Amino acid sequence: MKLTHEGARLLPLAQEVIEKFDRMPDEISKGPLPIRKIRCGIPPWLPPVLQAKLTGFGESNTEKFKLTQAPLVSADIIDGILHERLDFGFVRPNSQATVLSYTTVWKERIGAVLSREQFASRESIAVAELLALDYIGDRRDSDTEYRRDVETELDKHGQLKRAEFTLGDGARVKQGIAAGEAFNLAPMPSPGEPNTLEYDEFVLVPISDLRFRLLTCLAYRDDTAGRDRGLQDVLDTIILLFRE
Repeated sequence: MKLTHEGARLLPLAQEVIEKFDRMPDEISKGPLPIRKIRCGIPPWLPPVLQAKLTGFGESNTEKFKLTQAPLVSADIIDGILHERLDFGFVRPNSQATVLSYTTVWKERIGAVLSREQFASRESIAVAELLALDYIGDRRDSDTEYRRDVETELDKHGQLKRAEFTLGDGARVKQGIAAGEAFNLAPMPSPGEPNTLEYDEFVLVPISDLRFRLLTCLAYRDDTAGRDRGLQDVLDTIILLFRE
């Protein structure tokens, strides 16, 4: 039977469909495609609300990928992304790692940890008042990587009086703050989040004239969109999810 012109045009397409159909049993016998693994670096200070969203996102997409979370400090997360041991992670902004992209997904105010007895009734405190107290800070603490940036901002208002003891001297720290002689710094919790202060004698008070905001950034290689569209789609979804 002679094909019409239209039939001749469609014949190759029909043959291709038939060939694909014939190959289906072989493809099915190979089993399901392997689930992609996406590796994420998680710092110890990641806000609980973001941690919960990330975990929920991973659990709701197990058919598409397996999201693994590696607990690391910011420096190790950045190094892991640069050397492709990690696909992305959450860090403080870092101007030195220029081949990474940083997208801010969370901002937090910094408060002063003070004596509950003396400051519980205060709605806020000024930097000038804090500068009259001893300042407690320990740069060895990976949970408080932001300290250098906050201290730089405070120093713009005057000289910080650094305490002679550190966070390792737990009893002296507690005594100094509880007595109203010293203060520490901590992120202000988001609405609905519990207060995580170590002692009942402490209270976290907003600093009225401190403009500093603690940033949480999603970091990834800046060539991701061009070389891995699937990963970029995942990152775009996480950014939207975290900004809700």
